Amino acid sequence: MKKKIGLIGVGNRPLPNDLKNSNWHGWVKNLLHSKKIEITCACDPNPFQLRRIKNVKYLFKINTYLSAREMVKKNKLDAVVICSPAKYHLNDILLCLSKNIKILVEKPCVVNMREAKKVIETKKSHLINVVQNWRYKDNSLVIKNVIRKKKIGSIGQIFFRYLRNREKLNYSKYIYEEKFPTLYAMGSHHIDLFRFILNDNIKSVETFSYKPKWSKYKYDSSQIILLRTLKDTVISYNTTFSSKNENLPQESLIIEGESGYIYNESDWFEPPVYMFKKKKINLTKEKTKKLWDIKSQNNLADMRITNNFIKFINNKKHDNATFKDAIKTIAVIEAIVKSIKLKKRITLNQ
Repeated sequence: MKKKIGLIGVGNRPLPNDLKNSNWHGWVKNLLHSKKIEITCACDPNPFQLRRIKNVKYLFKINTYLSAREMVKKNKLDAVVICSPAKYHLNDILLCLSKNIKILVEKPCVVNMREAKKVIETKKSHLINVVQNWRYKDNSLVIKNVIRKKKIGSIGQIFFRYLRNREKLNYSKYIYEEKFPTLYAMGSHHIDLFRFILNDNIKSVETFSYKPKWSKYKYDSSQIILLRTLKDTVISYNTTFSSKNENLPQESLIIEGESGYIYNESDWFEPPVYMFKKKKINLTKEKTKKLWDIKSQNNLADMRITNNFIKFINNKKHDNATFKDAIKTIAVIEAIVKSIKLKKRITLNQ
């Protein structure tokens, strides 16, 4: 019998508003490919979004609701995908856990460690998978394997630069009122990536935070961050949403080991990625080149995540991020914010 899934939130991530110009197909399309599950219901406070989901082929008969509480009450569900705004995640998670419903939740799974503690206290956090997109792109999986096999020896330092112009005139006003937007919008990807590829955790952070004089953001839009891991790898992480960059790749990554280094420049962490060890080696040469573009990499990552979630629903081994693992990245972000406010190095409790 097919497992029954409900959607909490029908935004751009599960169902792109403009599929033709979107950088992903969306989780709904991935889930519809599976013969092991069926999407039976969806909720969203916006009736327009509910009409959109009913316009999807094969979903015109699904039940739709304006609230998650009503949807969960009126449907017997095995799992849900939570794509509501992050500030609503805690209530949505607690609602579903109270019914022992398995969860796939978009990052950040919760907005702070205080909320994370409330989820842990339910003793049901094992029912949660968290979407961590950067983990499941080809580059991440290849790099993690190279580091695990010590092909460039022990990792001593990482340099990561993120230059993005997110000061667009057509953005909504609320975008510019977000607190530390780089940290929560992209830092949650990048810091999780560091932890994932190194199989390590962050033990201390030190941060200089600012915004350039032309920035429209209410809060700092740029940070220079030093992270040190438990295995003493030092990560220099420079990130901004207020760059004037229109030519250079947004992301630049250098991972230096004892006997070589790994290098990638891209906009959204797409291939190729190279290893330099006496000679230049393309680590992604075995990957299909037509899948190196941004949209294909996002779709591959989404497919891996949704396939893992379907395994999880069916009580099979999977590789998705767990809740307890994902909140370690949230703890790092909180430590970075604390470092900014106190203007000193912060040590994390492990």
